[in-house]
Amino acid sequence: MFFVASCKKDGSNQLNRLSSDQLKTDSSALTLSGNANLIDSFSIQSNIKWNVSINPAITDWLSLSKTGGSGNDKIYVTVTKNNTGNATRTAKIVVSPSASSAVQSANVTVSQSVYDPTLTSVRNAVFIGDFKGNLFCLDGSTGSLKWKKLIPAGQMSSPTLVGNSLYVGSNNKNIYAVDAESGTIAWSFATTNNFTSSPTVSNGIVYANGLETNIYGLDASNGSLKWKYKTADSYNVAYTFVNNPLVAGGAVYAGSLTNSLYAIDATTGTLKWQYDGTDLFQSSPAIADGVVYVGNADGNLYALDAATGSLKWKYQTANSVFSSPTIENGTVYVGSYDNNLYALDATNGTLKWKTSLVDQIWSSPVIVNNTIYVGSNDKNLYALDASTGAVKWKYTTGDIVMSSPTVANGVVYFGSRDYSVYALDATTGSLKWKYTTDWWVFSSPCVVDDKGSIFLPGLSGARQ
Repeated sequence: MFFVASCKKDGSNQLNRLSSDQLKTDSSALTLSGNANLIDSFSIQSNIKWNVSINPAITDWLSLSKTGGSGNDKIYVTVTKNNTGNATRTAKIVVSPSASSAVQSANVTVSQSVYDPTLTSVRNAVFIGDFKGNLFCLDGSTGSLKWKKLIPAGQMSSPTLVGNSLYVGSNNKNIYAVDAESGTIAWSFATTNNFTSSPTVSNGIVYANGLETNIYGLDASNGSLKWKYKTADSYNVAYTFVNNPLVAGGAVYAGSLTNSLYAIDATTGTLKWQYDGTDLFQSSPAIADGVVYVGNADGNLYALDAATGSLKWKYQTANSVFSSPTIENGTVYVGSYDNNLYALDATNGTLKWKTSLVDQIWSSPVIVNNTIYVGSNDKNLYALDASTGAVKWKYTTGDIVMSSPTVANGVVYFGSRDYSVYALDATTGSLKWKYTTDWWVFSSPCVVDDKGSIFLPGLSGARQ
């Protein structure tokens, strides 16, 4: 089980992970006990009222607690989950409001993006694949090899870690569960075509969509099929990738080798809605404040109502949008194949700024401490100011950077088509280490720090 706070400050940002110091018990908090949907109000200033809820209802959640922060300018939302017997796991989520806002909301939902670190015994590791088919486990501090497992036919898929299991797709048409400690394959599931997208895991179900017209729900423990949704009877075999599924609010949002984005019931696999575009949705969707943001090969970034699929707005770039959006403080950040990184108003899609990164952008941006990290086909990994789009630094590799970066504890991890995995200082861009693989690296890294906190590449920008 894992946790994500779906909004911060003005409710527009999906928090994508918790730092290790936030993942701890808050013993001073007042507890609201119960197993149903937990909703309550909490005022920390006369002009700021917080509505805090656990949604949807999960029977093994024990409590939700709230306390004021320093200076009464933030709250701490603590959620506690039953493990076995009387054991509990607790995540503390820090949410800071805007001083001028009258009402703020913080929803604690079940999603794929933030993990309770006690659920994995893995420590200090970077997981990433190469196009030869190797899945690597590298030491996060030094880049030395811990293990590698060859899964023939190549990987563009990025691994997802839940507990001690890695879930990843392969160009040999299979989805795999791999033991994160040893690299041993636990199970595999055969699809009908190459599998280049990355699986999403939520509530014990692996959600996956490959280069075909099926969207799958698999049992995470053994790979057995729970449900399958077929989007069409035929598809264009020329495409090389589709987007990664997003799970939020009981729905799976995913594309297929059709021109549509689908919202599917996460439990039953039945269709909730579909939105028909003019080309493929190969960008992975992100969700914030009830809106799904997703790019399309037609060059538009779409904002859709998460409940109904109705169009709220769209923004036209000058080329395909394969990069996946990230939402932060009411701004949507996304790259385009027209060489530009865009910052758009999340409410209406108006342009705030755009910055040219010289060449096409496949990589998905991630934001940490008001800094955007993103790769470009000009062979560079960029760090940009999130407020202005100004470049802070760039690091030049030997080939294009399609891999989406992962930032963990002041280090940026990413891959390049120059057969390398890099770790850079997030502040300066200086090289900490580099590991040479056996072929191109399109896959994006999954990182576990020395406390067991898990960091994933670019869902509020795919899965960061």
